[in-house]
Amino acid sequence: MVESKINEPKKLKVLCVCTMGLNRSKYLAEYLREKGYDTKYGGVGPCRIDPEPRNPLKKEDVEWADIIITARKKHKPILNNNFGVKDKKIICLDIADSRKAMGEIYPEFKTIEQNEFNQKWTYPQLRKEIERYLPLTKKLPVKINLKIDKDVNFLMILYQIIKSQNSFENFNLKGTEKLNKEDKEIIKKILRSNNVLLEFINKNEKLKKIYLENKELFEDYWNKNKNLLIEIKNKLEEKCNSYDFSIFEEVGKFFDFNGPREIDLCICMGNETRAGTGNAFSPNLAFLFPRNFNNPSKETIDSDFAVLIHEIMHLFQNMCNEKEKNLREKVAQCFAPRGILINEEKYNGDELLFEKVKSSFQEGKKYVEVKEKLLKDNTLLEENKINCRR
Repeated sequence: MVESKINEPKKLKVLCVCTMGLNRSKYLAEYLREKGYDTKYGGVGPCRIDPEPRNPLKKEDVEWADIIITARKKHKPILNNNFGVKDKKIICLDIADSRKAMGEIYPEFKTIEQNEFNQKWTYPQLRKEIERYLPLTKKLPVKINLKIDKDVNFLMILYQIIKSQNSFENFNLKGTEKLNKEDKEIIKKILRSNNVLLEFINKNEKLKKIYLENKELFEDYWNKNKNLLIEIKNKLEEKCNSYDFSIFEEVGKFFDFNGPREIDLCICMGNETRAGTGNAFSPNLAFLFPRNFNNPSKETIDSDFAVLIHEIMHLFQNMCNEKEKNLREKVAQCFAPRGILINEEKYNGDELLFEKVKSSFQEGKKYVEVKEKLLKDNTLLEENKINCRR
């Protein structure tokens, strides 16, 4: 297998501080960890009934941190006095803890009253306050792992034959006329596993038979073309390394869906004559079939990169929702391959649809608002043949 990791981010180290190190700092550390930061938490004390924190901050944690976030402004001078953190970036929030937590029922943090107070006031306030400072640095990009795998390529050739999506002018497999939609779903399941070749040979007689009948033919085809795939992969890496994948944070907000932080993208043979295509297998797996893969050029690589972005788009828009699949595909085309995220001057789809999606995205609106407008606009639906079931 040939694999590369692109834009692998170095996580920002964030230390969260409160009084006791049990509630506010812990919640904030967990919240920021979900957003891609590396976090720790602790307390600096004192409170009026206990001079020492229950989960005290450690000197090595302070030295480890790139940024320190305190729950109250009063914690900053304590940090300076105890740890000498004047060279650290410190963000001071102003979120007090519950009087009940720190007084009447302290340290019983798991009581019903305290949990209700946290959920209704403390935690929402922490999120609201810290959002003013996010991202703490440049947003962490999505990590893209470009891969080339022989066994995956064989399975994806079968998958594409079933879908009639790609053209194989110089490669004709025996027995593929018997493949059906059920086999397509089986192949999907296999490709999502970690033991591709062994699993499909041992557990599916039809696929096993096709593989054995075509093994020598496929080996020859693979050996002739794998270096071309590697060349394409290397050129796509260069484009990926110069592209700011943090834009997908905004895409995820638009679709109100948490997309993957890491994506495996497999490059496969399959398009000797047709335009480049791809498939997105949720939640973090996609496939790219470069156009004219046996004769790559700058133009084909540019187009293949646009398709790559299009497939990543699908992973950030929850394309598994079959009820809206056709409409979601139309909306995805407004972003990529030649839409908002690549080069909108080359977008050749429906301009009215594009302007609705673009304006909503730029104004911070949600996809659901675009969807409802399209569903109510019978003219647009009829003109574009968008079959969108409620």
